[in-house]
Amino acid sequence: MDTQTILIIIALLLLVCYMNQETNRKIDIENNKYIKRLITNGKPVIEGNDNKKSTDKKSTDKKSTDKKSNDNKKSNDKESKNINFRKEIENTHKRCPHTGMKSKIIACIQYPPLNTGFLVSLCCPRCLSEIQSDFARPQQDHNYKITKKGEYYYFHGKDKKGGQIAPKCTLENTKIVREITKNELSTPS
Repeated sequence: MDTQTILIIIALLLLVCYMNQETNRKIDIENNKYIKRLITNGKPVIEGNDNKKSTDKKSTDKKSTDKKSNDNKKSNDKESKNINFRKEIENTHKRCPHTGMKSKIIACIQYPPLNTGFLVSLCCPRCLSEIQSDFARPQQDHNYKITKKGEYYYFHGKDKKGGQIAPKCTLENTKIVREITKNELSTPS
């Protein structure tokens, strides 16, 4: 190959890298606009938030008592799950799973294998860009992954240890993670 051909190939590779970074930056900007819009003035339907309570006026006192007992049990189960969820966020979102440094931002990363967005706490936008770029590659080439343990999803960074709980990107979850971690939403770079 002559020098001119090599230079053209290098230029094309640089262009592809730039376009990939630019696409990831645009995705990040749109995700952040969407989340901020939801937090400030939107009223979306929250996934998994079913507060319907049925009452049957024709039921006997025994059925009514049993129902109240079951409702209290369900309520206690939800409170217990909520406490565990909050503790898990508090414990796992202190450090960036990519660098191990103190986390400062909350980001919604798109995970193509599950076609879902997940919230993670990171130290900087650069980590977000690297993670999202990794997820843009074929799944077998991923350095990072999201797995489900019990009822929760976990993001596994470079160290592949334990992982950071990764709630789905919803307004309610974003508010919870932000309240617990005191981290800011990631801003476009």
